[in-house]
Amino acid sequence: MRIRVEYAKGPRRDRTSKPVRAPENRVIVDNLHHSVSWQSLKDYMRRAGDVVYADVEPGSRGGGPKGVVEFRTYEEMKTAIRKLDNTELNGSKIFLKEVRIFTYSVTWLVLGRFASLGKSFPTFVKNDLATI
Repeated sequence: MRIRVEYAKGPRRDRTSKPVRAPENRVIVDNLHHSVSWQSLKDYMRRAGDVVYADVEPGSRGGGPKGVVEFRTYEEMKTAIRKLDNTELNGSKIFLKEVRIFTYSVTWLVLGRFASLGKSFPTFVKNDLATI
C-alpha cells in the first residue's frame, strides 16, 4: 500500500492568516436542486477551473437554493459561465451570473454628498483631497 501526498496549489501561508479571496472572480449559481451541497457544487464547478470558495444558501420565499462560487482567476470564472451556464446539476438546470463589484472613489462619494445637499465643497476637504 502506497500513500500519495499532494501539496496544495498556490503560495504557502501560516495557519493564522486567512486565504486571499477575490470577490471579482465570483459567480452566483441560480436554480439549484435542494439536494446540492457546497461540496458537490464545488466539484461540479471544477470543470471550469480552480475553485477557491463555494457555498450553498437555502432558498427564501419559495425560491430554490442559490450557490456562490469563487474562482482563482477571472478567466476561470468566465470559462465557468461559458461552459456551465444552462447545464444540468442533480436534475435541475442551473444558471450562472457574474457578480459585479463596483468600487467608488472616496473623492466622488464625498463630492456627491455635498452636491446632493446643495452645498459648496468646504476648503479643508478640498485641500485634503489634493493630497490623495
